[in-house]
Amino acid sequence: MDIAIGTVIFVFILVVPNTIFRRFYYTGPFSQEYFQSTPFLSFITSIIPGFLFHVSFLYLLLLITPKYFYNFSNFFELFLSPAAYFKERESIPAIRNILKLAFHYNIFLWIYVMLLAILIKAVVRRFRLDRKIKLFRFKNYWYYIFSGEILDFPYIRGKASRISFTYIDVLVNINNQTIIYNGLYYDHEISPDGYRLESLLISDVSRRFVNNPVENQGENKWYDIPGDYLLIPAGSIINMNVSYYNLNRRG
Repeated sequence: MDIAIGTVIFVFILVVPNTIFRRFYYTGPFSQEYFQSTPFLSFITSIIPGFLFHVSFLYLLLLITPKYFYNFSNFFELFLSPAAYFKERESIPAIRNILKLAFHYNIFLWIYVMLLAILIKAVVRRFRLDRKIKLFRFKNYWYYIFSGEILDFPYIRGKASRISFTYIDVLVNINNQTIIYNGLYYDHEISPDGYRLESLLISDVSRRFVNNPVENQGENKWYDIPGDYLLIPAGSIINMNVSYYNLNRRG
């Protein structure tokens, strides 16, 4: 029973903080990375980060409230041997105090981890560390392509700051018909693993049949498609051409 209780406390203490960190670090277009790990892999990869979160938070508490830090010795004793801890203490107020301390500690730890995740991501994105250093790069590679941030990658010509909009030509195969769609990029969806493109959303769309010689004759070979947006499933896409423009010249 003591081992079972200790295991529950272990999971609660080490796994939950890392889960909170991932939830607030992987947001927006990178939110798929939060869901991609299996429960077992998530558990294994949470041990070291969870331990580091606790160490850094305890160090912060030591700096802020050093005279109260000795109270955490009871908290560590509860973690190492919960059954023995409750057996040795017959005083209900003593047990209540340590449980209250553990509750407040975890609440403030979770807030600390949440703010830390938001801060670290803000630094990574603000200073473009994910574009400059591959270690910090998110797995949604399609976002970097469609947003133009790929131009800030090392050894790639151009600058993402000069881009006003992204224009896409998409070659698709539908019912054995090869069609080119072009339009302004609006949005995209990726697979749960964070890698594969699931669909592409473009606006102000025109289309042209590639393997239909009748439609390619004359001045009306391009046809504007009515509607606000066109959703193109990735399974029908053969290839695509991505162009970056600013308001004055091509980027």
